[in-house]
Amino acid sequence: MRGKSSAHLQAQSGPPFTSPDEISADTHLETCGPPVSNTPAPHAGPSTSLASSRGVFDGGLEEKASQAIISVNTFNIIDPPRPLKFGKFNPRPLSNPGVKELAESFLEDGFMPFKQESMIPILLNVEDIDESCISKDFLLGGSAPPLKLKDGPKNGKGKARVTKIDACGGNHRLSAVKKIRADADREIKRLESQIGVTAKAKGKRKQKEEVVDAEPADIPSLRQKIAELEVRKTSFITWGVIVYDARTFYFFS
Repeated sequence: MRGKSSAHLQAQSGPPFTSPDEISADTHLETCGPPVSNTPAPHAGPSTSLASSRGVFDGGLEEKASQAIISVNTFNIIDPPRPLKFGKFNPRPLSNPGVKELAESFLEDGFMPFKQESMIPILLNVEDIDESCISKDFLLGGSAPPLKLKDGPKNGKGKARVTKIDACGGNHRLSAVKKIRADADREIKRLESQIGVTAKAKGKRKQKEEVVDAEPADIPSLRQKIAELEVRKTSFITWGVIVYDARTFYFFS
């Protein structure tokens, strides 16, 4: 069952946007799906989904929003070019059960971070984006260029060009990824402790002049689990991002 989006923009050619942030205990998550791939799922055309605190815009404003797309990129959701700022366009507070449900869905069902409906919508001024990364090709999926922002202050002086990025959604997605990583770290620590206990027991047996040349059978298995958890920590951090022109959006919203 799909969650009902309280606020979205939709291009005339694309499917309605249901934010994965809109989570309840009985809501099917949009990002559930087959394991992650570098290509997005087929779609009718480039929709321009954008969460807004004003609700659903009429057709005219949706068309303007479609014209506000600057670029389609990827970024590291844990370490984006600038810190993400949530709450202005999607003020709904984080739901801990929702974060847990979303994290479990990523692990059990896979996730599709380059599917258009799953991309993180953000607002930037076009002059703050490095021209080398600008692309409007939704079909690039995970091969889309990483988002790059220009460095240095505006006009060579004053405050930094960009200090934060306004995100119009994605807070639950980010929190779910953080939970996956934190859970993996805890399990790695537990397994490393278990390896230490096993190795210590082996040392004590040696002191008793027992012949224990081979490594305990469970240690390779534990090390393999640790390696898998290390991979898990990096498997959910790269996401597709739709960059909208901040001035255009502010004007029409």
